[in-house]
This record gives sequence, structure tokens and C-alpha cells, in this order.
Amino acid sequence: MYKYNFAAIDAALAGMQAKNTRLLQIKEQLDSEIGGWLSFWDGQALERAREWSQRVSMVLGQTIESSQQYVRTAEMANNDMRVREGQTAAQWA
Repeated sequence: MYKYNFAAIDAALAGMQAKNTRLLQIKEQLDSEIGGWLSFWDGQALERAREWSQRVSMVLGQTIESSQQYVRTAEMANNDMRVREGQTAAQWA
């Protein structure tokens, strides 16, 4: 019978969530720094820079949210598999 290493899966998911947290901090820092840099521009250059920075921030935010959702889904699946393995082991005991 194949046994899952639930602790290793939990650790990997915790590591991914820690990276997500760090990426969110970086996104916030990027947003703050871009806001400062935008103050140096005006006219069309300002609009292009603002559009670019908003697009980068949006894509990064969506990427982080997708990764967080992946971690949440994987955690639920890992917990579900842990319960099912316990039930199966109890049936065969």
C-alpha cells in the first residue's frame, strides 16, 4: 500500500505560502516605489508609466492570489487524503 508523506506535503505548502507572503510584501514595496517614481514624470510619459505600473501590479497580484488559492486547495486535498487514508487503514485493520 502506498503511503503519502503528509508532513512533507504540509511543509512544501507552508514554504509556498511563505513565498506568497514575501511576494505580497514585494508587491506592496513595488507599488510604493513606483508611486514615488511617477512623481518625476508628466504628460504622456506619466500616463504610460502609470499604465505600465498598474498592469505589472495587477498581474503580480493575480499571480499571488492564484498561488494562494493553489496552496489552499492543496491543503484541503492533503487533509482530505489524510482522513481517507486513516479510514482505509481502519477498514483493513
